[in-house]
Amino acid sequence: MSESLLPRTIVEGESPEDLLRSWLAQQPHHQLAVVIDAAVNELHGEALRAAISGPVVWSVLPRGERHKVLHTCETLWGTWYDHSLDRRALVLAIGGGVTTDMAAFAASTWKRGIAFALMPTTLLAMVDAAIGGKTGVDFRSGKNLLGSFAQPEALLIAPQLLSTLPIRELRCGLAEMLKHGLLFDEAHWHELAALDLTASINWLPLIRRSLGLKTAIVEADPLEQGPRQLLNLGHTLGHAIESALLGTPAELLHGEAVAAGIYIEAQLAMRHAGLGREVAAEIESVLRRLGFKLELPRIDEAKLKTFLRQDKKNNLPKAGAVELSMVLLERIGQARYAVPVPEQEAIDVAVAHMTSTV
Repeated sequence: MSESLLPRTIVEGESPEDLLRSWLAQQPHHQLAVVIDAAVNELHGEALRAAISGPVVWSVLPRGERHKVLHTCETLWGTWYDHSLDRRALVLAIGGGVTTDMAAFAASTWKRGIAFALMPTTLLAMVDAAIGGKTGVDFRSGKNLLGSFAQPEALLIAPQLLSTLPIRELRCGLAEMLKHGLLFDEAHWHELAALDLTASINWLPLIRRSLGLKTAIVEADPLEQGPRQLLNLGHTLGHAIESALLGTPAELLHGEAVAAGIYIEAQLAMRHAGLGREVAAEIESVLRRLGFKLELPRIDEAKLKTFLRQDKKNNLPKAGAVELSMVLLERIGQARYAVPVPEQEAIDVAVAHMTSTV
């Protein structure tokens, strides 16, 4: 598969209504199906509906990771079936990463794939989930175990949508942006590290920089056969922690779990990638200053191991995983991928940062 998995166009505009109206006016779609997150629909649905002319198949999805499952896709497919959505249709997903991932997956499999575009409404989705052509849903609490690679027609970025986000959601997006800086751009890391999330922030140039960093690595390795694996920094343990806590009172949002993963994996990087102790301390200090809670509730080791072994980067021997394939920092701005780390060592380091019982 040689086709780029990046959006054919990235379109920016402060007003989501004006952006949507002008972009849709240029599209030759035969039918339009909008998939929107319930919370976004409550806040912005009326204005967005007014910006769309002509008939629309409108689907409102429940919010939250627990709904990122095949059953929700089946509901979408059922609606599309009832409205005879054909292969010339366009699906427009409006929402956070759960919505964009899931709607894109549903579109990529409906009648063997129809066109879709994404309007992310969270910082996390703008800088990460909506870029790179990865679609997916969770399976048995495993993150994105069902999915496809598919290219969106467009990514529509309207930073004005961030004005209604709570700080917790902004922080989640910032976790992925910090990851981009740690991996590829020390100056970007330091710029983000100095942010005050309680103040007014001009997000657009920061979003552009993070998008540029991720776009470059996706173009170089669209199917994640090599260096694109670097984008999994913090995700090996982060995904396992997120999955293990899903549905519990201590459930974490994706960005929160990634931040915890970055912190814990920095401890492993000191042992396996030569990361300096002072750099690991800096990473911890920045994450704490920005409000990330790095201490974890107690997670059963067997449960954590189950989710670690579902990590898509692993090549498991018949006897079970002996080593995890991890992304570890060497310094700020440089990392290595496919670093073998003993599974039990990773679990032990994670458990050392667990402080209470769920």
